[in-house]
Amino acid sequence: MFPRSSDGKPRSPANFGGDLTRRIFRETGLKIHPHLFRHIAAKLYLEERPGDFETVRRLLKHKRLQTTMDFYASLSNQWAHDHYDEVVLLKLRGTSDD
Repeated sequence: MFPRSSDGKPRSPANFGGDLTRRIFRETGLKIHPHLFRHIAAKLYLEERPGDFETVRRLLKHKRLQTTMDFYASLSNQWAHDHYDEVVLLKLRGTSDD
């Protein structure tokens, strides 16, 4: 996916992780290591697809769905509440998003 510029072969995970960390810091000033990058990606995905823990489990390669749910369910609960409030308020105003 991100080949070496020298010969086009795959990078080693350690090499890629260091490059990713340095690049993000250079561009944003944020210190984000590869493991944190994975969590950010999962969070962003679940913001768009609340409750789709199975996709996140597969992408993060968790063996058990419960591991993924334990970590991300609290975020999903907030999104569910926000969406519920939005739907109820639309109904109270006499509109819907259908």
